[in-house]
Amino acid sequence: PILREQNDYRNDALYERLQEYTKEKGYKNGYVLWPIRIAVSGKAMTPCGATEIMELLGKEETLARVQKAISLLQSACS
Repeated sequence: PILREQNDYRNDALYERLQEYTKEKGYKNGYVLWPIRIAVSGKAMTPCGATEIMELLGKEETLARVQKAISLLQSACS
């Protein structure tokens, strides 16, 4: 829901919103950002961070890739 509700897909705005989320939930940054990076890039290691990749991809492509990753995980677990 957070990524769908976010309209500003600039790196700084995305990073700020995800930081707020991690603080609200009491998570460490990597707990949230690392899975997003893998979902949007398909790789565990990238030359830039998750929110930078998301900015380059834009909202529509980011959401499509995250949804695809969720679907792959769901099918692997069933």
